[in-house]
Amino acid sequence: MHKHMPTLDLHNLYHHEVEKYVTEFINFLDPPFKIITGKSEKVRSIVIEIIKRYDWTHHDEYYQNYGCLIIMERNSQ
Repeated sequence: MHKHMPTLDLHNLYHHEVEKYVTEFINFLDPPFKIITGKSEKVRSIVIEIIKRYDWTHHDEYYQNYGCLIIMERNSQ
């Protein structure tokens, strides 16, 4: 299902670079897409903060893969 989704891999970036790369990546995208954060809690929290600004939601790619987020549109109710 998620095989051909647009994907941003944040491995090897400094924390201060993450916001710029994520913002540029999602600027012209509509969910769903993937952002690979790796095991860094700091990178993950930066990405989640950005996603919240767009009023989107997220979940881990797989139950045990904490290092990859799937970004989804929030269900309107």
